[in-house]
Amino acid sequence: MAPPLLQQNYGDDGRSEVILDGANNIYLTSSTQSANFPVFNGFQTSRGGLQDAVVIKMDPDLTGDPLFSTYLGGSGNDAGYVLSLGPTGEIFVAGGTESADFPGNKTALGTTNAGGIDGFVARISNNGTSLISSAYVGTTGIDQIYGIQFDRNGYPYIMGQTTGTMSAINIPAGGFYQDRGKIFVAKLQRDLSGYVYRTAIGTGQSVPNISPTAFLVDRCENVYVSGWGSGHPQMARFLTTTTSGLITTSDALQPNTDGNDFYFIVLRRDAAGPGPLYASFFGQVGGYPDHVDGGTSRFDRNGVIYQTVCANCIGGAVFPTTPGAWASTKSGDQCNMAMFKIAFNLSGVTSQLRSEIGGVVNDTAGCVPLDVTFTDLVRNAQQYVWDFGDGTPQVGPLPAATGYTQTHTFTSTGVFRVMLIAIDPASCNERDTTYMNIRVGDLEANLQASVVKLEPCENFNYQFNNITPTMPARPYTDTSFVWDFGDGSPRVRAGLNPVTHSYANPGTYNAKLILVDTGFCNYPDSIDVVVRASANVEADFTGPTTGCAPLDATFTYTGSGDRPLNGILVIRHQVQRIHPHWQTRLIYLVRRAATRCDWW
Repeated sequence: MAPPLLQQNYGDDGRSEVILDGANNIYLTSSTQSANFPVFNGFQTSRGGLQDAVVIKMDPDLTGDPLFSTYLGGSGNDAGYVLSLGPTGEIFVAGGTESADFPGNKTALGTTNAGGIDGFVARISNNGTSLISSAYVGTTGIDQIYGIQFDRNGYPYIMGQTTGTMSAINIPAGGFYQDRGKIFVAKLQRDLSGYVYRTAIGTGQSVPNISPTAFLVDRCENVYVSGWGSGHPQMARFLTTTTSGLITTSDALQPNTDGNDFYFIVLRRDAAGPGPLYASFFGQVGGYPDHVDGGTSRFDRNGVIYQTVCANCIGGAVFPTTPGAWASTKSGDQCNMAMFKIAFNLSGVTSQLRSEIGGVVNDTAGCVPLDVTFTDLVRNAQQYVWDFGDGTPQVGPLPAATGYTQTHTFTSTGVFRVMLIAIDPASCNERDTTYMNIRVGDLEANLQASVVKLEPCENFNYQFNNITPTMPARPYTDTSFVWDFGDGSPRVRAGLNPVTHSYANPGTYNAKLILVDTGFCNYPDSIDVVVRASANVEADFTGPTTGCAPLDATFTYTGSGDRPLNGILVIRHQVQRIHPHWQTRLIYLVRRAATRCDWW
């Protein structure tokens, strides 16, 4: 548990953040009171106070020791809440500190702790061996940082709480600043040497209106803040207060509040006015307050919030849901986890390119001539321009109604970089460009396979044969293919040699032979091999034993074990009169299944 002074919000002791870089390496910040926290390649090897922040980097597979792990803190208590990666890969960590000797070379942004608790920003090398610089952020009150993000130009932004006064810095005339607001947002210089601008949000009470949960700077440099507030008596010992009185915009999803709701606000670039770009409440009316038990939620880069909520605790209210929701009513008497996703549609024109080949979505390779259908999944542009990268002329600008999708035929081999430009002259960024590589070849593997049941008959042993014709231009290797036996067992890399597999239980299995050799243009094609692993059967059937000629007799299979392929086997046999008075016929059934070794 966080020391009481640092735990200003309900759930602060559960705060931490995990992010990924472009190579899927994992970065984490949190807090520890352990004196034996494992440190690997870190710049601070021992705990500075009762509680320190910690920073960890791990490889994508979480194998072995961390790439680095380190303490981060002074002789007081410190907590790491959020982190982000700068444009050159440096790690920026932020949180709260009681330490007067927080480590790092201090920048002009803040060289000393101004009150009992200040926010901090620390700049760490990507390999974790160096604390490059750090800064305090604070007033004579209580200050902590709960969000840090970068804009597309590499400037860091921070968001946090204060009980002091964060005065306006470099706010344009008529810009957005709420006097004595207790949620602060600031854009910093790249080297943490000072402020580019600073503003505040709130009703001017002595404590903040919300406990922050998410923070974003979009491609247009709009700033998004999410959080929840409550005036409920059980929340009185924490820092936040009611959401009543917070500003909303005319297009708010929920313009009114019962004082215990989530709150979203989007500020214009550089905190320009006259008011916020968007602001709204969200939550139930009445009942125990909507809240979050620590942690953070997320905005994506397109300005979409993904938020979880402890909702409808104790009952007495209805949390708002959408038609078709997985669960539209509460289950049980205690808190339920509610989830919502809201698109604010304020981040400018954007695009997301999807390919489709032969009905396979997201396929990006095939054999010449190759027809590929491209689609923009966002579709918020007014015009589109397409360049297929194969020397054919650009297509467009095309109107939005038809231009969002195009089908193109590649008639030569190679790797082609397809470019989509989405255009909206009225948006803040005017255009957004997306790229995708399409690989076209002429060496095609003709996959063929068979399966044979092996003895003993009562076991489910099978031999899988890869009978794909050889390709002199590119001989197959022992790793050109993969067998997937369809029963959840590990896949097997193979070449043209037979592979055996035993199934644990009877059943129908959809095995696959998969081409994994990228040298073939139809990689990663596959073919299905259906295996019916059945217990031995006892053949039997029913039908009439006597009758008058001509007799149209129907016989129905009633044996045990695997059924015939069509489910019910019916044998019809017509008996014609041969003897003047009677005739006897012997009717029998013989069948052999392709994947069985017993006759029935």
